[in-house]
Amino acid sequence: MPLTGPWTTSGEEEERKLQVELLTLVHVQQPFQHYVLPPGPGGPGAFYATTSVVESMRKVQEENAALILSRALQMCKEKMVKAETLVLSGDAKDMICQATEQMHTDLLVVGSHGHGKSKV
Repeated sequence: MPLTGPWTTSGEEEERKLQVELLTLVHVQQPFQHYVLPPGPGGPGAFYATTSVVESMRKVQEENAALILSRALQMCKEKMVKAETLVLSGDAKDMICQATEQMHTDLLVVGSHGHGKSKV
């Protein structure tokens, strides 16, 4: 995927065109909390989800991740960009930083899906 702009020279553009680039699309899911603490002055206590509810929520999360990454892969394919996907579970800022370090990433682009400001 060649980069163009005022910061590149024609020689750099040609070199980038010859390189095989791989884009890794990462989706980080928050782990599902199987308990809820009641708000307000109700005293101590918690409500726990049943195993079937937890499994159902995990399945929904997996389906959502697959849908999001499928759309992203299709966009890459249309632009002839070689891409792979990775689904992680945990706190987004920690997981993105860990993945970036482990993959020795050259460039990181972060999106928030409109859920608010990025915290990375």
